[in-house]
Amino acid sequence: MFLKWVYSYIDKAFYVGTANKNYYNQFGLKEKQVIFSPHAIDNSRFGKIDPQETTEIREKLAINQNNILILFAGKLEPKKAPLLLLQAFKQLANPNLHLLFVGNGELEKELKTTAGNLSNIHFMDFQNQSKMPAIYQACDLFCLPSKGPNETWGLAVNEAMAAGKAVLISTKVGCAVDLIKPGINGEIFKSNDLNDLMQKLGELTESKEKLAEMGMQSQQIIQNWSFEKQVKAIVNTFYNINAK
Repeated sequence: MFLKWVYSYIDKAFYVGTANKNYYNQFGLKEKQVIFSPHAIDNSRFGKIDPQETTEIREKLAINQNNILILFAGKLEPKKAPLLLLQAFKQLANPNLHLLFVGNGELEKELKTTAGNLSNIHFMDFQNQSKMPAIYQACDLFCLPSKGPNETWGLAVNEAMAAGKAVLISTKVGCAVDLIKPGINGEIFKSNDLNDLMQKLGELTESKEKLAEMGMQSQQIIQNWSFEKQVKAIVNTFYNINAK
């Protein structure tokens, strides 16, 4: 009741995606009051390719160009469910697959203990944003297996897509309905469902070439989620208000 009262004083609201729009509608805002201003990152920065740097990353980890590298990048915390991804990866037991965790957090010790001495599971500490484009470029598939709560969007998905990568995420990731087109640029699995994650992970990693095709689709889709479109929506809205 309080939120409906607050929003009754709102003339216009910018929504970043479908879930955000539904939220505004739930609390009383009408269709004509909400304007799409996409959640965005610097697509061009993550889309720049440095073949030497990406090759060096894979060589340092002893991953050859025929292997498939799965990337998790984010805080190693329960809500992002990195342990679920590790469990699914280990059960797949595919020697041609590699898994890279980039980040730090409370689950780091448990993850490393669970990984054991497997040579195809790798860890990197938290990386500055200046280093992340090359890390995304070095992988073949990005996975964000969050179980929540509060994975309201998942901007790392934008970053991976801008880098031209296929994406596998859970139903709890806020951007799922907007950014992932199942079978086109990735897949969505049921949150906290190990079997569903294993199935989707196995299917996606059957072909490195298919992942590359999905990555190209990701890069095309994410062009509609840009700073330029974000700013244009805001500027046009204020211009139209002032013109009245």
